Amino acid sequence: MEEIASALAVGKEVITHTDPVSVPGWSGAGYIILDPDTGDGAYKIGGGADGGFVFAFVLTAFAFIVAIYLFQTSIVLGSLLLIWESINFTLWIKAINAADSEEDFDKANFGQAIVTLLGLIPVPVGMGEVRAVIWFGILFSALLVNVL
Repeated sequence: MEEIASALAVGKEVITHTDPVSVPGWSGAGYIILDPDTGDGAYKIGGGADGGFVFAFVLTAFAFIVAIYLFQTSIVLGSLLLIWESINFTLWIKAINAADSEEDFDKANFGQAIVTLLGLIPVPVGMGEVRAVIWFGILFSALLVNVL
């Protein structure tokens, strides 16, 4: 809240909500700092975990797009990646819902990002490696997201 007080002290406008926002594993505030002279604005998230969820979500969406694109060249490879990411996404949502702290929330997001990247690694290699990495990734995903 120090950032809000500093912005107000130098004549900027701040838009925020009256109550804190709370989702499983995270609570904080979102606010906008506007410069009335220039119209510039900063959209901020207070309470930590600023970018981990967004990064994991965008990476996951990208992986689903790659899987759909792969259907044009290899139905098997596209299907395997789609199955990989679907299982991964399900485990990620479960981990977010089970998060009791910001640390648990961060672990779920980190695990999702790592395992999503593991799913994208075998795209340019042969099918034997794909199967090995997919099964390793599913087990590793479950470990990262649910145990650690």
